[in-house]
Amino acid sequence: MKKTIRLTEKDLTSIIKRIVNEDMENVSEKIIQMVHEINETQETMVRTLYKSGLMSSSEAKEIKSSFDEIFDKVFASVMKDTNK
Repeated sequence: MKKTIRLTEKDLTSIIKRIVNEDMENVSEKIIQMVHEINETQETMVRTLYKSGLMSSSEAKEIKSSFDEIFDKVFASVMKDTNK
């Protein structure tokens, strides 16, 4: 037997907002996880190039600084979108 459920506009809006927020949190978590993995990979790459003599200390620091700046921007963007 089917039941009819009546929802007000406020109820429907609340349900939709909750679903959208949950989806945004899942996406944000995945992005943060991917950024951490990329960060670990780039640190390993820079360390390997430096230790093998293919990169100077100043080059390694410059690349690390560039990556850190990019990651900071990504995190700020993700956190801003999560807090909406």
